[in-house]
Amino acid sequence: MPKSILIVEDEEATREAYVALFAEEGLNITATDNYQDAVRCTESQHDKYLVDGNFPHMSGGLDSPNGIRFYQHVISKYPKADFILFTSDQSMIEEARKQGIRICDKTDTDAPEKILQWINE
Repeated sequence: MPKSILIVEDEEATREAYVALFAEEGLNITATDNYQDAVRCTESQHDKYLVDGNFPHMSGGLDSPNGIRFYQHVISKYPKADFILFTSDQSMIEEARKQGIRICDKTDTDAPEKILQWINE
């Protein structure tokens, strides 16, 4: 059975690039661009979660800890969830590391390769 992944990314070009990449890998993909839909998508468990650090909250505004807050939501439901926070915000990276969240820095030129490696773990 193919792995499933939930992608939460508000930047359409980035989201679509990862959807295309993961489709080539044969994954079952669910993608959304906001917190409210992302929470709804956790009604069923996914094998992998690739989540932007900053994405629109239910209020429609950007709330910097959304990625971390969403991680906490997912882990509360699925304690062994395989989750990567995808951000370039250095303060968020530091906070996520303190909480033991796996990080992929958006500014890393090897990010797509690292994410593919993670997918295949």
